[in-house]
Amino acid sequence: MTFEEAVEKYLATLKNEEEKDSCQAFLMDCYMPIVKKEAEKHKLWPLELKKIRENETEWIILADSIDTVLDVDSAQLNQSKNDMEENEYTKRKAYQYIKAFYNFIEKKCNSRLKIQNLFYQGRILENKIERQLDIIKKLQETPMTKDELADYYCVTRKSIDRDIDELQIDGLQLLGQKVKLKVEYRLSQKGGANTRSQELYYSSTAHPIFLPLNMTQVYAMTAGLKKLARGSEYESILNHIADWVYSQLTEYAKDIIQNSIDRQGERISFKEVKPEFREERKMFSNNIREELVFLEKSQKKAVIHYKNPDTGLKEVAIGYMEILDPNKIGVYQNNEYILIKIDWIEKLDYTY
Repeated sequence: MTFEEAVEKYLATLKNEEEKDSCQAFLMDCYMPIVKKEAEKHKLWPLELKKIRENETEWIILADSIDTVLDVDSAQLNQSKNDMEENEYTKRKAYQYIKAFYNFIEKKCNSRLKIQNLFYQGRILENKIERQLDIIKKLQETPMTKDELADYYCVTRKSIDRDIDELQIDGLQLLGQKVKLKVEYRLSQKGGANTRSQELYYSSTAHPIFLPLNMTQVYAMTAGLKKLARGSEYESILNHIADWVYSQLTEYAKDIIQNSIDRQGERISFKEVKPEFREERKMFSNNIREELVFLEKSQKKAVIHYKNPDTGLKEVAIGYMEILDPNKIGVYQNNEYILIKIDWIEKLDYTY
């Protein structure tokens, strides 16, 4: 079956005439020309669907065509309407048409197509909670404006306004965790090289992780972490993570873990902690060891004030550091590599 034949057969399955006309206009007039143009470049039109294998040329053509059509301005999809919220051919509608069409193809003629992998950007999400969670992750990677977010997620500016307001004011609370966005002004040169203005950018310091773990994995994330943490340079942080995971478990799961610990004769205990996002600054405000983990992670240059007990003198090292073991760090200072015991450190200065 060719791509063109598949479109015709799929449209024949639609019963609602209004929906059929709308879908036909999109698939035949907007989407298929994009696929055809790309396939003809590789002399692959008509495109045989049964020959398509993941990551081969034909598969890449389909994946790229989906990305292209979802990047088309909504006004181009229906010239007769200006209001995006009432436009029957919004990007979300286009996504729904394409997804339903490829579901039909996968079921009828090519079970190896794996349509979920064609939608590699994953930008159009099915509900607001999914989108807000994805926004938090996206903004940790790259600060963006509201207009950029609306374009990225293929929704109206009004929808993004609501998402950002909720995330900035109330935060997103899911499975006991609450995270918020932060806002900053940046200079922009939109409108020309001589035009500079301030724009609001939104960013996130949180990366929510929700793991569907089996009981063995849960045991490793609680009792296992507690064992690994003993005497390690990351002891404080690992213990808190283990307590955090444990606090979110059911009583049934807690009993299984505790019974296993008791049978081993291990001295492991857990604290009930509130499952909430810990801001880095607050996390290490009174804990030099956790502060050192932050500096190692971020690779920020720091001024390390310490007192050398061998000389009795206060000294300073300036550079990037790494934690070598639970007792000492190494500092790259110009062409030197300085070893400093953690117990010697009195103060750390750096720009957050």
